Amino acid sequence: MRDCPGQRILTIEGSGKSGRIYTAEIRLGTLTEKGIIRMLQRLAASHLTPAEIIAASLPQNAMGYRPLLEPKISPSRISVGLMPCYVATVSPVEGEGAQMTLRPAAKMAPPRRWF
Repeated sequence: MRDCPGQRILTIEGSGKSGRIYTAEIRLGTLTEKGIIRMLQRLAASHLTPAEIIAASLPQNAMGYRPLLEPKISPSRISVGLMPCYVATVSPVEGEGAQMTLRPAAKMAPPRRWF
């Protein structure tokens, strides 16, 4: 993946009780911040029970809500999940910090309600 020396890479890592369970690299800018969060949530949800996925999908103020898929965002990393945890970090280019610069999300119409 690191064929271009000035290219910044987004590293995706999953870690659990037994250590690293998954790692991947993609070019920074391929996904928006929202896309990265959704990808990390999907990876973390693959380790949850159906009941935990439902509880994590409820609104934060709803009874029964559990923050199992809430993203934790800082300038250099995004993480989702407790155990296992999936983290996206940026590999810095020489002389630069590791701050994420993501492509903006595409403007879309608000989702339609189906009920």
